[in-house]
Amino acid sequence: MAVNAGVRVIATTRDRNSFSIVEKLGAERCEIERPDLSKHIAEAKKIDRVLDLVGNSVLLDSLAMLRRGGRSCLAGFLGGLAPVPDFNPLLQMSSGVHLSFFRQLRFRHSGLSALRRASATDRGGCRGRPPRCQAIQDLPSRRSARLIE
Repeated sequence: MAVNAGVRVIATTRDRNSFSIVEKLGAERCEIERPDLSKHIAEAKKIDRVLDLVGNSVLLDSLAMLRRGGRSCLAGFLGGLAPVPDFNPLLQMSSGVHLSFFRQLRFRHSGLSALRRASATDRGGCRGRPPRCQAIQDLPSRRSARLIE
């Protein structure tokens, strides 16, 4: 979607064999996902947006990539639900960086069964919402990672 909107996209994946697939989808380039990616890309501190599908395990690194006024949206937890150790936004986020999250009410990962049961009590889900909500739910969960604008 970002490529179709004219955005330059750097995508990440854990599997080098997926590079060609991601590039065919329009990513400018692909990087191997790693917890310290911000230390290995030239664009660090110059990136406008991060769509983070990995989650808590790379949250601080995603924030470290952003320029002043940049935005990160935490939209997935492929890296697990472990808390971010000693998370202190005042000390660990650059001034002017924005963090938001997208809460998905349905989970496919078997390790999230307790969370799935908890979310089953929530009302709504994607019912009555725009089609993009359903499209986000149907994204393949194993190949997704951080998409960096």
